[in-house]
Amino acid sequence: MANTYLRQTRGTASNEKNYTVSVWFKRSKIGTNQYLYYNYYDGDYRGYCLIQPADTLYFYDLYTGSTQVNFSSTRNLRDTNAWYHLVVQGDSTQTTSTDRFKVFLNNEQLTNSAASPAYPTLNNGLGYQFDSTTNNSCIGAFSYDGNSANASSFFDGSMSHFHHIDGTTYAPTEFGEYDANGVWKIKTSPS
Repeated sequence: MANTYLRQTRGTASNEKNYTVSVWFKRSKIGTNQYLYYNYYDGDYRGYCLIQPADTLYFYDLYTGSTQVNFSSTRNLRDTNAWYHLVVQGDSTQTTSTDRFKVFLNNEQLTNSAASPAYPTLNNGLGYQFDSTTNNSCIGAFSYDGNSANASSFFDGSMSHFHHIDGTTYAPTEFGEYDANGVWKIKTSPS
């Protein structure tokens, strides 16, 4: 997927406060900015997941011009032979701030190590979940207008079973399970 991505103009979300993203991915190149997903409406509404040049995950979310998520993980993703499973839960209805945005990698919850961590405001909308007929939602790249000529920071590798669930948060165990050897594996037909 080095220079390709998927683009979708979504309709209105059923609920801008809750979502789940699940994706299995395998990297081919390390040490560069690579977007796993990006949703852009304008300078006040956006949300994304980025693999940084340090090969760590970074998440950012902006809603009505206010930062809702600033999440960085120190977990390195440098194994180009491994499949990684990422599950992101956004749920601003949770009472505890750190429960409003959770990240799991291979069924292990990651810790936010951002210098200035941010979690969604209680009952606020989320920029990744913000939808209108003019949004540009990309899988595998950044593109503020959905135009391939403006796309950049392509994901270099393989992706499988990308799920964006609108209005509900699901646990990683809905999408994966441990095999008899204790290895986290994909559920090819999640419920």
